[in-house]
Amino acid sequence: MKRRFFAIALTAALAMAAAAPLTAGAELEKISDGTVTLSVFYPFHNDAIVSLADNQTVQKLEEMTGVRIEWLHPARGQEQEQFNLMMASNTLPDIINPGGEGNQFYPGGAAKAVEDGVFLRLNELLDQYSQYYWPMVSADPDFRRDAVMDDGTAYGFAMLEKEAQGTYSGLGVRQDWLDELGLEQPTTIDELEIVLTAFKERKGAETPFLLPSKGYDEETMMLMASFDTTHAFYQVDGQARWGAWEDNFKLYLEKMNDWYNKGLIPSDFSTMDDSQRNAAKSTGKAGLYKIGFWELESARKNSVDPDNFRVVALKTPYYLDEGEPSLRFTNSKVRGFFTSITGSCENPEAAVKWMDAWYSPEMTELCNWGFEGLTYYVGEDGLKHLSDLVISNPNGYSLTTVMGQYFMQSGTFVRDLSREWDIYTDDENAATGIWSSTPADWFISEALLSPTSEEGDELATLMSDINTLRDERVINWIMGVEPLDTFEQYQETARSMGIERAIEIKQQVLDRYNSR
Repeated sequence: MKRRFFAIALTAALAMAAAAPLTAGAELEKISDGTVTLSVFYPFHNDAIVSLADNQTVQKLEEMTGVRIEWLHPARGQEQEQFNLMMASNTLPDIINPGGEGNQFYPGGAAKAVEDGVFLRLNELLDQYSQYYWPMVSADPDFRRDAVMDDGTAYGFAMLEKEAQGTYSGLGVRQDWLDELGLEQPTTIDELEIVLTAFKERKGAETPFLLPSKGYDEETMMLMASFDTTHAFYQVDGQARWGAWEDNFKLYLEKMNDWYNKGLIPSDFSTMDDSQRNAAKSTGKAGLYKIGFWELESARKNSVDPDNFRVVALKTPYYLDEGEPSLRFTNSKVRGFFTSITGSCENPEAAVKWMDAWYSPEMTELCNWGFEGLTYYVGEDGLKHLSDLVISNPNGYSLTTVMGQYFMQSGTFVRDLSREWDIYTDDENAATGIWSSTPADWFISEALLSPTSEEGDELATLMSDINTLRDERVINWIMGVEPLDTFEQYQETARSMGIERAIEIKQQVLDRYNSR
């Protein structure tokens, strides 16, 4: 496991950072003399600080721009409730950040919010006041396609990436068990069954495959992709489909039911809570499960036998004759976090200029690296490297916690993922490439689609009941509570509930996206 650490004396570094002038920020234009205040709704949770007002990079931005920020951080789990209360009382802040890769707060989505005047259409303001963000978006076809709606409306500032991040989570397998048993990594479903059976019979694994509680994984699609299907919408050559009513989905369910009956899936998979799932991983009961690339090393450290524990990424195995699957979760260079200016903002010029400042060279440097001598250093190779304060924090804070304290882990800026290469082990750095080696031709990135308010409302109404039907039946079929020969009846029920109309709507939305 390779890591490049730089040992610093923390107290000395703090003193140096406080005394030395900051290289970034000298040229960023002042927006205000300190008399402008903007209110920003931003979900934020951090163990080290209570507000982004205490984040050192945010403090530096306030100093550079002269704009004061009133941060409004809703309590964890109450984000939607707090937004609804603001809407009900007609007291919207100047700026709203959804705190994620979608824009989940407003019913009907961003298109409806712009239509209702809750979010401003920003195009004209960006043309006039943006020095950094809009020129950058306009110059890059990938940015331009994914940072606006179908009609070209810009409704917010997005997190941008120089290169799209690969698939960051997927199947993890106990490589140490494979080595001990003399087994190769499986490339097909049949080979995977042989491996899981060996885990059960020769390693005594109580949970050879830790299946997600729904019977499928919403993010990575995991083994559904092996059968060229998924639980939701996908597309083949531009044609929208809904995987969970197709015959291939039945093939997936048959295999999961077979593995359940053979004891390769825990009998209580649908009711296991997080603590039970974590215990299954750390105690050596589980041999295959979903994991994020950043979790591989912590999984080893948290196991009961760290010296003899190694979980690594497993590429999606294939099942059908066609061979390699064409489905996996993937990312755009536009990563969401669309931050919108509301119709209640009395100074949209200042709001646009302040948001635009996040994309300046000075703030790009600060957001990605923080402060030289404190959060990063320049090594003998001439490259920047995150310091021990970030990588092995003396207070025991996690990487994301320290980033939230000094600079930015995610948000509305240009993120450079190369900063994190030093942080992770060889297995962790390799994982994204392994998962990303599966083609993603059929994937639909829902966060980038722009249904009209009418389409969004109709889709939500149709899919609420259809998804409930799917989830109830999936569990029953896998556990054998209901025989799989009722799948055809389920298909007819989904048809009667309007799945074909839902696919038709999704096709309309997808066609507009592909025509941008």
